[in-house]
Amino acid sequence: MGGRAWTHEEDALLVFFASIPVASKHIVSLLAFKGFPRTESAVRCRAQFIREREKLGRSWFWNINMVNQWLDGQILQHGIEHFFVATPQEQNYMAHNQPDIHLSQYYDFLNLRIMAIRQQIVEMSEGFY
Repeated sequence: MGGRAWTHEEDALLVFFASIPVASKHIVSLLAFKGFPRTESAVRCRAQFIREREKLGRSWFWNINMVNQWLDGQILQHGIEHFFVATPQEQNYMAHNQPDIHLSQYYDFLNLRIMAIRQQIVEMSEGFY
């Protein structure tokens, strides 16, 4: 029997982490730091489900261009960008457990992309008046 339903925030964080690629066992910890406790099995199954449903890649491969488009849409639609900020706890955890992933750089890149999209939306809306 399944547990509680996944939220938009969890789905977006999961796809973000899995696509950069953080190991499943570390995604469990990172989600818990954000207040979303999940098992490693749940993380793996949900990642595969989203990747297949949203056509974000094949097998265990993530298509980063499709992931970025999907993440941008989720973040903008649900207003969840505040979850995509590296905390000292996350950074320390990753430095000790998967040091090749510099989480703050990935968060920064994502947030710069979101800011640019928001700016384009503002500029387009101003052009219509």
